[in-house]
Amino acid sequence: MNEGLIPEHRFVPALGTYYGTYLPDLEKKIASGKVVLAQVDVEGARGAEMFRERFGAVTIFVKPGSVEEFERRVRARNPSMSEDELEKRMKIAEKEMTEYAGKYDYQIVNADGKLSEAVDHVVAILKKEGYNLD
Repeated sequence: MNEGLIPEHRFVPALGTYYGTYLPDLEKKIASGKVVLAQVDVEGARGAEMFRERFGAVTIFVKPGSVEEFERRVRARNPSMSEDELEKRMKIAEKEMTEYAGKYDYQIVNADGKLSEAVDHVVAILKKEGYNLD
C-alpha cells in the first residue's frame, strides 16, 4: 500500500478483513480497452472518488430494496453466522446506505427477484455515460 499499488483500501475491524483494488491489474484491463466494473469500498467514498478522478469513472452505488432484504441475503449466504457478526454486518451496511450512497454518481436498487431490472439499469447508465458495451 505504501508503494501506491493499492490506492483504494480498507481494513474492516469488525470482520477482520482487508478490501482493496490492486492498481496494476486494473490498469492492465483498462489499457486493453475493456469496460471494467469494480466493487470498491465506500469508506468516505474515497474509492469512488479515486476512480472518478484517476480514470474518469462513473460511480454507481447498488443497494438492496430494504435493510430487511439485505439481512435475508446475508443469512442465506451464511446460515451459521453468529448473531454478533450479523449485527456488525448490518451496522456496516446501514451506515454505507445512509452516509455514503449519496456520494456516488448514481444509485440503483437491486431488489429481491429483480436482478435483471438492476442489470438493465446499470447497462442503461453505462450507455448513457458513453461506455462501449459491444
